[in-house]
Parts: sequence; C-alpha cells; structure tokens
Amino acid sequence: MAGKKDTNKLAAFFAGFADTEESLDFRMADQVIADKIEVISTGSPGLDDALSCGGYPRGRLIQLYGAPGSGKSFLSMIAIKEAQKEEGTQQMFIDAEGTFSALWAETIGIDISRVIVIDGDMAVNGRKCFEMLLGTPKEDKQHILAGKSKDGLLDNIKNKTFNINMIVLDSLGAIQPPGEDVSAIGKMNMSLLARFLTTTMRKLSLEVKKANIPFIIINHKRDNMDPYGASDHTFSL
Repeated sequence: MAGKKDTNKLAAFFAGFADTEESLDFRMADQVIADKIEVISTGSPGLDDALSCGGYPRGRLIQLYGAPGSGKSFLSMIAIKEAQKEEGTQQMFIDAEGTFSALWAETIGIDISRVIVIDGDMAVNGRKCFEMLLGTPKEDKQHILAGKSKDGLLDNIKNKTFNINMIVLDSLGAIQPPGEDVSAIGKMNMSLLARFLTTTMRKLSLEVKKANIPFIIINHKRDNMDPYGASDHTFSL
C-alpha cells in the first residue's frame, strides 16, 4: 500500500510537468471509486435507466445519432427542458441547420428566454463556431502553443462567468469545415470535414470535461459517405 509520503512524491513529480496555464490532474483511484457521475436527466425514465448513469453525464460529448426524422432534435429539446430545472441556468442551441423553432420549444415547456440560439455564419462556419467554443490559441516566439490569446465559451463556463449548463449542436453534418467556406461553388473538396473533426473533437472533449456540462451533438445516419462528403445534403429533424 502506498503511503502518504509516496503519494506526495508522485504529486511533486507530476506537478513538475504542469505549466503555469494548467494543472496536471493527479489522484489515486481509491479517491474516486465512490464518485457518482453527475448527470442531467434525458427526460425519459426508460432512457435514463438504459444509460445506467441516470441521464446525460456532465463533462462528456454525447452523440444523438440516427436517420432523419428519428427524433434526435426532439430528444435534445427535452434535455434542455430538464436542464432548466436547475435554477438560474441558461442553455445554448447551436443551430447549424437553421431549423430551431422557438414556438415548438415553448410548446413543449421550454423557457425560451433562457435559451441562447447561435445561428447564421457563427453556427455553420466550423472555424468560427469551434473558435467561439474553444478560444484562440496563443503561440510563443518559437511557434509553440502557450495557452490562449482569447478564452472560448467553454473556458468562461468553467470559470463560472456564464451559467450555461448544457450545449446542443444541431447538427454535425451541417458544419462547414475550413477550406470549404472559401472554395468556389461546385469545387470538390476531399475529406475536409473528416480531417477538421478528427483534431477538433479531441480538443472539444477536453474542454467540455473542464466545463463539466453535457455537450449534445446531433448527427445523421447516412446510407453512404463519399470522400467529398455526404451525398444527401437534405437535413431533417
């Protein structure tokens, strides 16, 4: 059994690799074994039970994936309604598809005065959208990343500047990756979205964990996907 002295040595060792901008998390497994995952209910007792943890876990990326018309957007709206049970909170809906209906949201019981809707270029343009979420990296004189020159939304949620307890992105397939936004109409761009999301999702996963909120991403099931993107560009609820 490791003693307190050994634990202190390990903590000192790992601290030596942490820079001034971030702390390197270090805990022994027996300190977290009894930790209960914080969740926000899905709004469906059956789905809460099926997920085993009781709802959408905080600090995680959650994908609602299925065919158009299968109810993904509806599930996300019910989740927002559940998130509003926490007093004084706000929720964000990134409407990349341009289909958000305030009337529909109000009909199912959502307080729309607490929902922040991001649409237009900010929602569709992948570079702008994820820079807004993640912030702007800062480089030192050797062109090595050294923190951020501008904090993103998730940084502000982590720092309690904004009391947002859930973000929904509808949908991933409607995001326009860098390169496509400045290309000529009709130009074929191979695998731009896949290359963009490969690195961006890893960054997003870490920042969502720090912000400790559920980040729900709606994605569409496609019959096929060619190297230039989805063959079907019609987006439904």
